[in-house]
Amino acid sequence: MTVDEKLALLEEILDVDEGELKPEMELDDIEEWDSIGKLSLMAEVRKRSGVVIAVSDINKCQTVQDVIVFLE
Repeated sequence: MTVDEKLALLEEILDVDEGELKPEMELDDIEEWDSIGKLSLMAEVRKRSGVVIAVSDINKCQTVQDVIVFLE
């Protein structure tokens, strides 16, 4: 999966406009990056790859790029 595909998937998960997210963006600046957004990401990663991401790992993410790492 390319970075653009991962960004598109994250935009879908967070329900933001296409092209809105950039890897260098701070997650704290994204209104939709809340507990529901985090849970949705965790569920999608588990569904796609079978990998279970710990909440502590998600909470360490500071940028969109950090989240992209989890998307396989």
